[in-house]
Amino acid sequence: MIEFCAPMCSTGLHRYTDDLCPTCAPRTDHANEVSMSSPKARILTDRMVLNARSEDGKRLELSDARCPGLCLRVGSSGAKTWVIRYRSIGGGQPRLTLGSAGEAAGDLSVAEARDKASEVKRQVREGSDPALEKRRAAIAEQASTIRTVDDLAAAYFEACETGTYRARRKAKKPATLKAERSLYRYRVQPNLGKFGMRDLTRSDIRPILQAIAKVAPYQSNAARALLRAMYNYAMYEDLIDRNPIHGVLAFGEENPRDRVLSDDEVRSMWRALEDPQGLTVREGGKERPLWVGEAARIALRLSLLTLQRRGEVAGMLKSELRLDEATWIIGKERAKNGRAHVVPLSPMAVHLIRQALALHPDGLECEAVFPTRWDKLASGPIAGEALTHALGDIYSAVGIKNANLHDLRRTGATAMASERLKVPPVVISRILNHQLDAGGGSMVTFRHYAIYDYAQEKREALERWSKLVHSIIRPAQAQPVGGNADLLMPKRTLRARVGTARAAARLQAKRSGAGVRI
Repeated sequence: MIEFCAPMCSTGLHRYTDDLCPTCAPRTDHANEVSMSSPKARILTDRMVLNARSEDGKRLELSDARCPGLCLRVGSSGAKTWVIRYRSIGGGQPRLTLGSAGEAAGDLSVAEARDKASEVKRQVREGSDPALEKRRAAIAEQASTIRTVDDLAAAYFEACETGTYRARRKAKKPATLKAERSLYRYRVQPNLGKFGMRDLTRSDIRPILQAIAKVAPYQSNAARALLRAMYNYAMYEDLIDRNPIHGVLAFGEENPRDRVLSDDEVRSMWRALEDPQGLTVREGGKERPLWVGEAARIALRLSLLTLQRRGEVAGMLKSELRLDEATWIIGKERAKNGRAHVVPLSPMAVHLIRQALALHPDGLECEAVFPTRWDKLASGPIAGEALTHALGDIYSAVGIKNANLHDLRRTGATAMASERLKVPPVVISRILNHQLDAGGGSMVTFRHYAIYDYAQEKREALERWSKLVHSIIRPAQAQPVGGNADLLMPKRTLRARVGTARAAARLQAKRSGAGVRI
């Protein structure tokens, strides 16, 4: 135990550094103490521990003046733990958690925390490193439970979901983990799941990846990347010394898609999305009527007009929309690259979004613009896969081959880059929300400050693209301007409204006696 002299305690000279008072220095063993007791250190009591609260969501630390190195940590959630910091033999300053603090069963009182801290210091003086030993014990316990590749996969996915493992210093998105789990379940687990985690070799992996590459080249490469990530996690946890995937080449030959829809295909697709009546799809050798819900058909048309990813369109939220400003702001938590993205909306896009919102029944408590349920129960947005399947049926019904939903983005980007619209590549990149190619200071500026970069250029480009789409699907009509919603309606609806307006005008003319010709 460290003893304190009266002059030292009364004058406050003791800071647990080398500046000790002459009276205290001979009586104190500071070889393994850490200079962590701050001028704000105080003699902690059980009442102080009970009343300690963090402020503004920030962690609070209270150092104990009685026991140097002992600290009470109060997290933003209110959880309280006792921590001891000491100087190890190697010169490091590790922290060791002693236990929780409070009044619940198993919580440590101030006196118990000091006793535990003193025991840790005794072990350090005897040449031990308690934090390192605790870490090694945890690794040994984990290694005893991770024996097969299946065990490693389960630990890897759990660590990624909880955020305790971040390979690239950021947590994986739920959609990414869902795709990885599916890939592992269907491609990796049946072939390698029962192998011993430490027994897997490159000669075991190569034939499996080669077999997958023959039927699904992309998934073969994705399976290789997943195995590499899993074993990198094992190395991070000190479960293995080497990654068996290193040296295994990718066997799948990936050819980037270059499918762009023609004007005729865009016209056929759009008209089917407006009115699918009479269209059929062949399924199981039989013809069945095409049925795609109106909300999904609106979402697919928005995908073409905004050129955003399917998950971002399907997951559109009311809180993201500024329809009076014709703007859609995709939050960084939903954007693929983790960066907030502002999407200017053309008049056609605004009109379609208002149509989607008009489908909501009164009392629907749902933040999603395209909900999974249309009753009054709260629900989340539809899945992006639903749009993929819906558009696949549309393509099949109108005879468009070898095309998918993502090709709509490529079609729009290609038209913008062509002589038809002549949009600069940098603006196209901003519209698609791709990562910047520039580095250095400009990268830092755009990443952290310029959220609304190229907003005007993006708006002009998307409005020109919208007008081009309109000229393709309505070649005989004038270009849409300034929110003239009548030009955005299907021909059948437009004719009905014009007929109603003419009838109303005739009636008004008859009543007033005017000879107006309609």
